[in-house]
Amino acid sequence: MTKQAWRISLAMALVVGLPLSLQAQDKPYTGLASSDDGTVYQFQLRVVQAGSGLDAVVGNRTGGGAGFSAMFGDMPLRLRLRMDWDGFEGKDGKGLVSTGGFGAEGVFFLPSFDWVTPFISCGAAIQRWDVSQNDELTGMHSQISYRFAGRAELGLRFGRRTLLSVGVLIGTVGDGRTTANSYLALTL
Repeated sequence: MTKQAWRISLAMALVVGLPLSLQAQDKPYTGLASSDDGTVYQFQLRVVQAGSGLDAVVGNRTGGGAGFSAMFGDMPLRLRLRMDWDGFEGKDGKGLVSTGGFGAEGVFFLPSFDWVTPFISCGAAIQRWDVSQNDELTGMHSQISYRFAGRAELGLRFGRRTLLSVGVLIGTVGDGRTTANSYLALTL
């Protein structure tokens, strides 16, 4: 990195960081459950509807999911890191169809209305797709693949930790089929 690039980086850090640090010092302690740096840890429970790309392998298109996330910051735009798992009953009793992943997304909180704050979020994830197959000749085996996926949510935050949202996970399953799994989520 050149000297000029270092100077520009330092100047930008001062211009952005100084107002943020001054704002943080003026903020009163509210006693809400979170760490001192604005990090909030949350659990999410979901009712998931499998997308049409999973029709060939999913017997019941309605499944369940769960996740764990950490949201960082106290500004309207925040970073959320999340781990998720969704599962569906396989077609014709052939086993479980599941996906699990790790992702990062930006969460933008819109202006609040009294005790309700609307938000939108989107980001990318690395998903592990596991399609179990119960074959009479070979027994149980799985088709496992790792693919990039995208996730978006739209919802409402009640207080500091409780969120109710609708979302979609869009990804490619191992054999090239694309699916868009929609869900209703409660985050605590």
